[in-house]
Amino acid sequence: MKRIIAAACIWDMDHTLYHHPDADIPSFAAATLTALRTLGAPGVDVLTLAQLKSITDYEYRTNGSSYPYIERTYGIARAELEAETQNHLIPNDILPCSELPILFASCPRRHIINTHAAPRWAAQVLDHIGLTPFFPPQNIVYHANHGFASKSTSPSTHQAALALAGCDVADVVMIEDAEKNLRIPKEMGMKTVLVGHHSERNGSHIDMWVERAADVFSLLDLPPDFIVAPANKIAATRQ
Repeated sequence: MKRIIAAACIWDMDHTLYHHPDADIPSFAAATLTALRTLGAPGVDVLTLAQLKSITDYEYRTNGSSYPYIERTYGIARAELEAETQNHLIPNDILPCSELPILFASCPRRHIINTHAAPRWAAQVLDHIGLTPFFPPQNIVYHANHGFASKSTSPSTHQAALALAGCDVADVVMIEDAEKNLRIPKEMGMKTVLVGHHSERNGSHIDMWVERAADVFSLLDLPPDFIVAPANKIAATRQ
């Protein structure tokens, strides 16, 4: 089996560290509708939940996010809409993977998250799936802090995550559920792993494919000249 030598892992969060078969978690459309009504978006009073769910599912599958469409259509600034929407999401819709906390605890690497999620939602999700101890706040990169830069079109959040990894780019692996978000990391020199069921998983920007996040750990080897730090609290560092 092909192996990946890595001293640091950069993870996407939503749909990577957990999986839900829907395009988005069940409460997303309802939370978005509540947010639009709370923010007084024009014309939203005639929008039904079924209509909005159809829109959000399509936009997520096609463009990776429904926020830009909703922002254009209803004139609500993305930062305001995202924050209000995620106030109404329900993390209990997510089914945790019981293996992941055990695997993270035994993995002597620095773990970083690079996410399109808002801080409140990320904190709720990580707590719900039992991974908060492995991702301290300073190890999470939020695209809201980088002008909502998309991982598929901007190197901004990838560069920030790489800086947190604290090692050479060749010793970093990026783990994502969206193949288009792996193109820039690959161009930067990172190794890449695609998670989930995808029709497109053989591109030159994809080094490995796995069905779920738990499968990643069996692929990883440490560089031979790295010192392994204890308790998964700090990156392995070169001698």
